[in-house]
Amino acid sequence: MKMNQKGQTSLEMAAFGSMILIALVSLFSYGQKVNDQQYLLMSAFRHALANAHGLEGGGENEGWGGAASYSILETPRYYAGDLSHKGSRSTVSGGGSVLWGKLSINTIEKTDPVTNKPYTTIDMGGFGESSIYKINEDECPYTMPSESNTSMTTRINSLINAIQEAIEATQNGQEISESVQKALEAYEKAMDIDPTGKTLEERLNALLEACQGALEDLANGKKVEGAVKKALEAYEEAEGIKRSVGAGIESWENSKETMHKEEDSSSISTTQGVDLKDKIIVTLTEKKEESDGTATEVPILSVTQYLYRDSDGRYKYSQAAGEASRAIRSQTWITPHEEN
Repeated sequence: MKMNQKGQTSLEMAAFGSMILIALVSLFSYGQKVNDQQYLLMSAFRHALANAHGLEGGGENEGWGGAASYSILETPRYYAGDLSHKGSRSTVSGGGSVLWGKLSINTIEKTDPVTNKPYTTIDMGGFGESSIYKINEDECPYTMPSESNTSMTTRINSLINAIQEAIEATQNGQEISESVQKALEAYEKAMDIDPTGKTLEERLNALLEACQGALEDLANGKKVEGAVKKALEAYEEAEGIKRSVGAGIESWENSKETMHKEEDSSSISTTQGVDLKDKIIVTLTEKKEESDGTATEVPILSVTQYLYRDSDGRYKYSQAAGEASRAIRSQTWITPHEEN
């Protein structure tokens, strides 16, 4: 009976011990991932802040500073309880955006196209831009497809057509669409314009002129920023158009685990190792969703990276590692013989 009890106790300890070990490994991996996630968020903000501060504006009224976005995506290998320390690949990411500028400000005299009355507007000078996606160890500058001059021209022309229809509806005593109303409100808020005392048609004409001016800027190789961009974003949001960035990861992993034992008169030596190759392709796409449910995806960039171990022995991924790169590691245990 005592032997059976001892056997049952040993079995229970082995079973519950394994479960406890698995739980501890899962908790450790989760904690490590949360810690890395927070670190990436802080690191992305610091990089964005540094990049925005260093940007130079352009144009006739040049200022300095600009808008910078910095995103980080990493695919670390976390400990998974395996003795070979091959680990299990996971994904963590973080991003930050900073608007930094000390702009040169000039006043420009213009004439209202509706009332023919003169008014003063402000030109805030040039403004730099920077968008970087750091994928593991590689920094990749990129431009959103929707932010290219060709795409922005198409988007602003769509808004101009909607404004012109709204002006015609106003002249006929009809209501304007909610999308144009949202764009108008966003524009006036960004420009700090008080619409009191102005007719709806006057307000729409002011927005129309601003959009037409943005088209001229695009034709001259400049970016669309500020109030017009706010109006465009508000219009597209009201129209049910959503834009987002997605990341897809393909991988090809090849590993070979080895175990070798040697015994002599004093001890038993056990060596366990792994020869690991891993190739990943990270593809970033911009997804545009229409109000009718249709969606299109446009690739932003694609990066092929290979696994290697850095000087501290940590797993890393980089384009520069090359296809022949591999990570080899091993661990040896020595069990001495009991003395008689």
